[in-house]
Amino acid sequence: MKKISSCLAASVIATLAVSAGTARAALPKVHRTANTGAQRSAVTQAVANADGVGINLDVVGRIPGATLFRTAVDIANNTNTAVEVDVFLDASGLDGEKSFSISGAGIVPVGSALMPDHFVYHSDDLIDDMRKAGLITQGQENGSILGSLFVIYDNPAGTDLFTQFGQGSVQARFYSSNFGGTIGVSANGHELTTSEPVSLVGIARNTIGEANTPQLTTNFFINNEGYALDNGDLVHNPVTVTMSGFSNVTGLPLPHTLTFPIGEFQTVVVGNIYSTLGASQAADGDSIIVFFDIATGNSAISGLSSTNDAATKDPSAAQLRPADWTSGR
Repeated sequence: MKKISSCLAASVIATLAVSAGTARAALPKVHRTANTGAQRSAVTQAVANADGVGINLDVVGRIPGATLFRTAVDIANNTNTAVEVDVFLDASGLDGEKSFSISGAGIVPVGSALMPDHFVYHSDDLIDDMRKAGLITQGQENGSILGSLFVIYDNPAGTDLFTQFGQGSVQARFYSSNFGGTIGVSANGHELTTSEPVSLVGIARNTIGEANTPQLTTNFFINNEGYALDNGDLVHNPVTVTMSGFSNVTGLPLPHTLTFPIGEFQTVVVGNIYSTLGASQAADGDSIIVFFDIATGNSAISGLSSTNDAATKDPSAAQLRPADWTSGR
């Protein structure tokens, strides 16, 4: 019995060691350079100033209208070492990709300063702060800007810094002013890996007209994020994506699909989900499962759903789940 207990203990310790090693698994050290073109087909990436973990944030922007939507952003260095942190914004409404570095004072030219250790850069309105830094024009800010943010933390030579999950953090709050304050939806950045999804799945709601329930509809934000190779090169190409769905009553495919293009690193918002897919509350229920699949193009996608209150415009976000599995589709 003692021998069995000893073997069991050794097995548990070994399992824990493997689990701990898996949790600390190294990420590819990605690299890229600023690009002058709004779209970047077949661009060969070269080593940029920062060369380390890359974190992708699916949605960032500033959208005017009856209600102005802005994006607050937090970028954090969670380690005890100051490093270069380079930021890339790709968005519609701009004349090309915008890039900058983060210092203790905020936005600076790429490579001109380091981000302090244990430091959080916060912007209440990233697009406005980029205008103040001279990266975009007042005319561009006054227009509609929607895209994604990619943040690279440099890996200092000879260290394990910024090669692992959690050493940097990027998050955003897409919000508007209302009711004497603000209401918004949060989005969390994720580390880019070598196995990003080509299919996503989420839930769409439509309760408009239903009695005694919040009046909700759902939009989806789909980002063409690309993926990393083991050597840190980024694979990114324009894609077409097909949206499809299933009835919550019959379990059968909905009658319509939608195929749409997404440029490299761009984000597209998809609305009117029920009418686009040919769904109805009466025949299919007020919740449906929705899939997004890359139809053409070598890249990867990420995204989130935003379920919105029709009266207050208050949104709630959910990250879309990978749906690369084939068994059961």
